[in-house]
Amino acid sequence: MATVDGPKYMGPYVFDLTAVKDDLVDLAPEVMKGIRGEKPGIDKVHAELAKAIPNHGVAADVPPQVYARILARQQSLAAMRAKELEIEKGLEICRESRIKLENDQEDDIGIIARAAQDAARRQKNPGIAAPFEETIRYNGQIADKAVQTRNKNAEAKAQAEKKNPGDG
Repeated sequence: MATVDGPKYMGPYVFDLTAVKDDLVDLAPEVMKGIRGEKPGIDKVHAELAKAIPNHGVAADVPPQVYARILARQQSLAAMRAKELEIEKGLEICRESRIKLENDQEDDIGIIARAAQDAARRQKNPGIAAPFEETIRYNGQIADKAVQTRNKNAEAKAQAEKKNPGDG
């Protein structure tokens, strides 16, 4: 039995995407293949554009609405990243909590299986364990697999010794 414990999660418990709802899309998986993401140096680009556009944007024929979209997207990206972090943490907590619950359940199933087997052995009455047959079989899967692996390894070693009797 592996006892696993940790501090209680203190929230948030509700993940609200309302603040970024206007930017949310549901893309098909194949669309994501050719999509471009930010590259290293984006912060330098934003800093440069903040100086260059007001002073040289007109001379460079940069449409003002394009830079306005970039500024709006910077804010949207920051908000979206913050939501992603929040949701990722929530997903991490949910997975860890589920895994802990599974572990605790496995521990309890082991207690029941061992209790039934021990009672049957002590009382010399195999019928006591019969109603717990599936529970005992389920609980013994790892041990059964370990036995199979040991047997397989021993067989492989014996075969190797037959082929190379001087080694070993």
